[in-house]
Amino acid sequence: MKFAKWIVLGLIVIVIGFMSVYQVDSGEEAVVLRYGKKIAVIRDQGLNMKIPFIDQVFKENTDQLRTLEFGFRSDKGAYEDPDSMEDIQHESIMLTKDENLIDLEAVIQYKITSVEDWLFNIKDPDKTLKVSGESTIRRVVANHNMDESLTDNKSVIQQEIMDDLQKLTKNYGLGVQITQVQLQDVDPPEAVNEAFKNVQNAKETKQSRINEAQGQANDILPKARGKAASSINDAEGYKEKRIKEAEGDVANFNEIYKTYKDSKEVTRKRLYFEMVQEVFPNIEKFIVSEDGGTVKFLPLTGNMTQNPATIPTPAPATENTESKQ
Repeated sequence: MKFAKWIVLGLIVIVIGFMSVYQVDSGEEAVVLRYGKKIAVIRDQGLNMKIPFIDQVFKENTDQLRTLEFGFRSDKGAYEDPDSMEDIQHESIMLTKDENLIDLEAVIQYKITSVEDWLFNIKDPDKTLKVSGESTIRRVVANHNMDESLTDNKSVIQQEIMDDLQKLTKNYGLGVQITQVQLQDVDPPEAVNEAFKNVQNAKETKQSRINEAQGQANDILPKARGKAASSINDAEGYKEKRIKEAEGDVANFNEIYKTYKDSKEVTRKRLYFEMVQEVFPNIEKFIVSEDGGTVKFLPLTGNMTQNPATIPTPAPATENTESKQ
């Protein structure tokens, strides 16, 4: 009987000894509470002591990369649970800025940076982070158009979600770090997916036509500009030519006028002879005086552009003659 008591006592000591020791593994942190009050945070791995039945030890892995899933579950069994399936469908449908619905799947990865904050600042940190993540995704998506969410601006949306969610978790004191936000499949709802594909094909066709038209414009416009520049240069050349010709005509007229002032009678006769020559270019001509007398023969087929001063004056008439051509 006495031996049995020692065995029982020994077992009690062994149990108390085991309960007085706890192990902190690599990458873990432990918070020790005594009567519900924090007395230590253990970050070094190894064996540590505690008071059985009085001290409480809470451990979390701070190196582990944790994942939140929205709009899908990697565990295929979740799709067999009606409640879980309803949650998945609720998470995935979101409204965009241009009032279109999209079916979105997203993943948020995070690490616990403070075990104390994670365990004691929020009653249910996992649920709080889940709700915060979903609300942040919905709010950011609602600030962007459908096309941006589908293709054009995915990376910007992901960064906005990560930054906003990090600020929110910091305000809540969750003690986590958001390491990555990834939008996986972003599609229109299945009911309108076919119509959306037709719209996308039409947009691609439109862009293709625009590119073709731009290519033609890039080919035609330089040629048209070159032709226009050539026409302008020709017009400028013609303009300069006409100006020079007009200036020459003016100079010629001024010269004639000057000569006319110096010798009016001779100039009038010269102009008359030039007119006759122009009107009857291929006819032999004779000139008689105004009183019908014979004048000295003057051939008009010669140089009529000579200086008016060299034009001979008619000789006095000696007898009546007729003018013939």
